[in-house]
Amino acid sequence: MSTPSASVPRLRLSRRTLALTAAALLHCAPLWAGDDAATTRGAGDGIAGILVNQTISAQGLEFYRVFAEAWRDKQDAESHSRTVVERPSRRTGNQIWIVDGQRRVATLALPYRFDRIRAVAEQAADTSYADMIGRLIPSLAVDADLGADEL
Repeated sequence: MSTPSASVPRLRLSRRTLALTAAALLHCAPLWAGDDAATTRGAGDGIAGILVNQTISAQGLEFYRVFAEAWRDKQDAESHSRTVVERPSRRTGNQIWIVDGQRRVATLALPYRFDRIRAVAEQAADTSYADMIGRLIPSLAVDADLGADEL
């Protein structure tokens, strides 16, 4: 007969950790299965195409929902990760940051009214997408024969 103290300790994981792990495993499934979809997603990038929700309030959650919906409609956006961070402030109201890695792509004030959140979130998705395209174009136009000033 074993005692409870002799059993294996239980691992406690947060919902966020479980969600990120599940998303990473779902994203990497084509790599394990050997499908051709792995080449279209960028096989060597590791984890890509994840939208992380770090919002706190109901308005922040609505912003994230609309932003994610608009972001997924963009062409080739599924291969780039973004984090939506909400920072509460009594002085200026809640702020939303759209983050790519360690770089802030957009900073905006979160509206208090729900009917104004859709327009702000769609504009943030457009801004984030324009930033993504702006960062991709120079990497596509690299030619060994051209200097940086000759583009």
